[in-house]
Amino acid sequence: MSTHTAIADLEKRIDYFYETHSAKRVAMAALFVGVVSLGGTWVAYDQTLNAFIATGVFAVTSLLVVNLAMFGIVPPTQQLADSKGLMMGALKDPIRIK
Repeated sequence: MSTHTAIADLEKRIDYFYETHSAKRVAMAALFVGVVSLGGTWVAYDQTLNAFIATGVFAVTSLLVVNLAMFGIVPPTQQLADSKGLMMGALKDPIRIK
């Protein structure tokens, strides 16, 4: 296998890694939002037996947890692009690794 083909294959693998990493983090954030929102709603309904209060708790917790998940779990696009750029730069110029 030539060096050019090996580098192209490695670039594809790096792209695939970053795509799957982003997808996993988004799925983790969605699961977290669902569990916390539905759990909070269930607790509110269990304590009050009032559907309107439970709906309000669902709305408030969903809004708060979605924002927290987006800031805390899902990595920013610019940060991923910078990291990927560093990996590609090191791949094309191995002296940068030192």
